[in-house]
Amino acid sequence: MRFLNNNYTLLIVIGFILFILLYSFFAERGLRKVIIFKKELKKVESYNQSLRDENDVLKETVYLLKNDKKYIEKIARGELGLVRSEELMYLFKNN
Repeated sequence: MRFLNNNYTLLIVIGFILFILLYSFFAERGLRKVIIFKKELKKVESYNQSLRDENDVLKETVYLLKNDKKYIEKIARGELGLVRSEELMYLFKNN
């Protein structure tokens, strides 16, 4: 009879441990959700870093546009196709 009690107790302990493990994995705040949230956090942190990098580039551009006349001229010539009043501009057709 004592042997049956030991086996029954062992089964209860194993069942309880199994229940705790399954519950900790599948519960609303379980291990599975933690893993999902960590992956999502990495994506968000990566996106935030790319936004920080873009902001740095834009800050530099704003600074140059406010303070550097050569940069403004470069933009005016390159993007807007402007020339100085004493310059001639030749346009060639490409066939």
